[in-house]
Amino acid sequence: MILGFIFGVSILQIAVYFLSDQYKLRFLKAVFFIMLLICNLFFFPKYFLSQLSNEGGVNCGIPQMAIFMGFWFIGNGALLVVHFSYYLIKKFAFRKEI
Repeated sequence: MILGFIFGVSILQIAVYFLSDQYKLRFLKAVFFIMLLICNLFFFPKYFLSQLSNEGGVNCGIPQMAIFMGFWFIGNGALLVVHFSYYLIKKFAFRKEI
């Protein structure tokens, strides 16, 4: 479920990058990248932690840590891969020949 969410965020990131190029809003890519970076670090893991609440039982920290580290490493890793791949593909694939 978490990987599906991260995949959906990556697809959204690509869509926003294409739209920002189409409407020539260069600053939007950087703002969206920083916003997603902050959301992966602080907000998205807390959304998935609400599903793990075990009131009255033993609350081990391992599932919570796995969710946070999953978003920190896999989520931000996917964010960086999409970001740099988009720029590299745009730079080398759509380069005008002289």
